[in-house]
Parts: sequence; C-alpha cells; structure tokens
Amino acid sequence: MRLRYLLQALAAVSAPPTGFRLKEKLRRFLERANPVLFTAFAGLAGFAAYFCMYAFRKPFSAATFTGVPGWSFALDYKIALVIAQVAGYALSKFIGIKVISELNPAKRASAIVILILAAQLSLLLFALVPPPWNVAAMFLNGLPLGMIWGLVFGFLEAGAPPRCWARRSARASSFPRAPSKPSASS
Repeated sequence: MRLRYLLQALAAVSAPPTGFRLKEKLRRFLERANPVLFTAFAGLAGFAAYFCMYAFRKPFSAATFTGVPGWSFALDYKIALVIAQVAGYALSKFIGIKVISELNPAKRASAIVILILAAQLSLLLFALVPPPWNVAAMFLNGLPLGMIWGLVFGFLEAGAPPRCWARRSARASSFPRAPSKPSASS
C-alpha cells in the first residue's frame, strides 16, 4: 500500500508541470510560425517586458513633493530625485556593456527578475529612509533598471530580425509614461 503511494508521488513529481507543457507548445508553434508572425510576437513580447519595467522607474513622478521635511537645498526635491535616478540609469548602461555581454543567455530571464526586484527594494528604501538621504535610493533604483533594455534586446536579437523588433521595442520608451503619470482627473 505504501509502495503504491510512493510510486504515485514519484510519478506526480516527475511529470512535467502544466506551465512546462504550455511553454513547449508555444515554442513549437513559434518554431513553425511565419517569420512575420514570429517577428510580431517577439516585438510584442519585448515591448511588453520593457513597458512593465516603467512601473518601477516612474512611480515617484506621479507624486508632488512640496515642503519636504529635511530638504533645505535650492534644487527642487523632485528634480533631485530625477537627476539621481537618471545618473544611476546612465551609469548602469556603461556597467551593462560588460555585464550583459558576459552574461550566459540562459540566465537573462532570471537577471531581469533580479534587477526588477532590486529596483523594487530601492523604492522600498526610498520610502523608509528620510530626506535628503533617500535621494540615494533613487540612484540605486536607476542602476538595475538601466540594464533591462540590454537584457530584453539580447532575448530578441537571438530570434527575430533585430532592426524590426528594435523599432517596436524602442516605441515602448514613449508609451509607458502614460500609465505611470496621474490623469487629469486625479
């Protein structure tokens, strides 16, 4: 009786999960797909991945910061936040040249998740650390986010014609600002 339960448990563990089967079906479909369909799919996937990153890059821009306690500098607090984040973002582009080029392609997806988690942790740090010191958290927020484009681009360059999807993914840099900014009615 126990042997039967043990065999059933082993069979359940060794069976591929449902998500794995779906991934395999999608992979097989894309391998046989028309190049135009494949390129459209790759462009949409790249656009979506880069679009989602903006939720971690621009949430503070929706807020207003007036009379921030502890901020006694002539430079506006929000401008200081933007400068700090852009400086981190720009520095990470240079760091990414080395890091992304040497990264094993099989680790790109986990690298994206790790970088997004690092960006989220820096936003938590921004909330917990008082001004003016929390401006450094925005610098730390820009560091991981600057490498996302290179990782997404690396995924796409392996499968689809780069110029075609690069144009589509580059459009993501203009669209994502809308969801992270307040609407006129708020």
